[in-house]
Amino acid sequence: MSQMAEARPMRHRRGTWLGALVGTSLFILAGVAYGRYTASLERLHDARARLAQCRQLADDIRRLDTLPAFAAIDADSQDATARRIERALHAARLPEDAVLRILPPAQPYRLGDSPYQVYATRIELKQVAMRQVVEFALALHDAEQGVTVRDLRLWSPGRRPTGATETWSAEVTLTQLAFSPKTR
Repeated sequence: MSQMAEARPMRHRRGTWLGALVGTSLFILAGVAYGRYTASLERLHDARARLAQCRQLADDIRRLDTLPAFAAIDADSQDATARRIERALHAARLPEDAVLRILPPAQPYRLGDSPYQVYATRIELKQVAMRQVVEFALALHDAEQGVTVRDLRLWSPGRRPTGATETWSAEVTLTQLAFSPKTR
């Protein structure tokens, strides 16, 4: 009986050690799991912040995509615009009297909330062939200086004799984008 009595405390001790070992293992596993959980939460918050930043950058790209690639530092003077029109007339093989009138920009307008201003000059042409209007508009274009033809309106000048060359009246709106930061 004494052996039996001794065996019970041994088993009891073994059970205690085993229970302590299992408890400690569970505690360590819980700590590791909690550490991984908090690290995952941090990565989730970082990913959300990066996603918000990516969305903001995408919005900025879409907004900037609507702005022209080039702009002039200063808007052309009226003389420079007149020389540009003369060169375009020559390139399109149009006589100077094909220009009915040139209406210089009254006032530039700001492009949204940006630091750019748009200067618009209207040029009215009379009795010009379609090909000449297109060549004239293409010759006016100068991307490096922010100059482009924004609008082109055509209308028939009225009746023409049978067999006569088809001619048009045209209004070409030439715009120039110039960098002009807002003053406060």
